[in-house]
Amino acid sequence: MMEFSAAQAFLMAASEVVPADARDLSSLLHEYPSLEEFSDSEILPSGRLGYLAEYVKRNVERHRVVFWERRLRELAVTYPSVRMLTVLDSAYPRNLKAAYDRPPFIFIRGTVLAADQSAVAIVGSRRTSPSVIAAASSIASELASTGQTVVSGLALGVDAAAHEGALAGEGRTVAVLGHGIDQVQPANNRSLAEAVEANGALISQFRPFSPPTSSSFPLRNAVISALAKVSLIMDAARRSGTRSEAEASLRQGRPVLLWAPALADQEWAQDFARQDNVSMVESCDEVIAAMRGGGNGEQLEFAE
Repeated sequence: MMEFSAAQAFLMAASEVVPADARDLSSLLHEYPSLEEFSDSEILPSGRLGYLAEYVKRNVERHRVVFWERRLRELAVTYPSVRMLTVLDSAYPRNLKAAYDRPPFIFIRGTVLAADQSAVAIVGSRRTSPSVIAAASSIASELASTGQTVVSGLALGVDAAAHEGALAGEGRTVAVLGHGIDQVQPANNRSLAEAVEANGALISQFRPFSPPTSSSFPLRNAVISALAKVSLIMDAARRSGTRSEAEASLRQGRPVLLWAPALADQEWAQDFARQDNVSMVESCDEVIAAMRGGGNGEQLEFAE
């Protein structure tokens, strides 16, 4: 069972008082050699991050740290395998650490391996055609069978098909949650979540026990894209969460692939495909080629 530290409880409390984006807390953590130094040291970084450090340390109240010490103990009792990684940990996923908007911490149920660096995000609509569901499952299965980790969001529709396909291909898959690590939503994906945990990982960037909100899913989508080297969009409306994942991927400098059989006739997708780093694909081989940097034989790499 994971034994959470006082420094981790302090980080939970600190995340409650950061005045702007959570990535500011990621940047602040990098100014300290360890999480314990961040929690306990009175030394402040220079410049703007020094002002942020002073603000956080002044506004974190002791009773909130005690609250999180208790809540983290409860989490560990209920989910003995759960663990927490921060941007300072060597096991923090490499692709995610390279993203400009990396979260300061993630909670994990399951395992995160170095091999998960070779990952493809497969996402799409909750309500879509049977042909798109079948294609998502087939592509995920083929990718997983060749050693690619499949990343998605555990939602109904395309997400579930991607996870199920990866499992059918006897490979690894990672589900990124839009709420705390202690929950599975939708509830009827609970069995799928257990299978994902046993053959990959459930990941949440949110504090434990946090409910899903309208703003949590776009944040979740950015972690899906950041964990992957390439995002494959199977189906999406002009205004949708799936499209927000594609936009996040571009902001992170990651290629976006649009599934042509479903999207080639959609005006928004045609416009989107005119951007650099976006292309239409219609086969799994094209997805694998994109993973290799456009077919030049070299795997895509991202600088941290």
